[in-house]
Order: sequence, then C-alpha cells, then structure tokens
Amino acid sequence: MAGHQVCCIAPIARPRGEADELWAMLGEGREEGTSGWLKDTFGLSWQVVPKTPTDLLSDPDPVKSERATKAMRGMRQLVSQAVVDTYKE
Repeated sequence: MAGHQVCCIAPIARPRGEADELWAMLGEGREEGTSGWLKDTFGLSWQVVPKTPTDLLSDPDPVKSERATKAMRGMRQLVSQAVVDTYKE
C-alpha cells in the first residue's frame, strides 16, 4: 500500500487561535499541502480547519459558498478572515 493514505485527522478548531496553536504544534518536519492539509513527522495527514470557514461552505447561496471554497483551496494554513473577505465580495 505504499503511497496510499490510510488515515487522516481533520479537527475543527473553534476559535482561530486554537487552529493556529494546532498548526504550530504539528510544527517541525511537516509537509504542508493546500486547504489546511499537512503531514506530520510520522506521515499522518491532518487538515486543520478553523470553524468559521466551514460554516461558510454550507451557505445556501451557491455563489458565496463557491467563493469560500476557492479561497480555501488556494491557502496552505487556512486564514479565517481571508476566507470571510472573499466570501463577502
């Protein structure tokens, strides 16, 4: 199964600070991907997601939710305010 992902963890951090702390704790030796994904030193994949962006993804207005989705895809560490600003455009 080399090269296949067997486990990932995607905690939803409530306040922005919790997401930042978790991102920092996973720290040295990590491989960063996009949309808040990273791989720790043990090879376990994590998606660190602040609560606010996930709320925007479920907006009933498909134009707004798509803007939030596109903003998140372009980020490594998810930044809530940047997603919110893009969502409101």
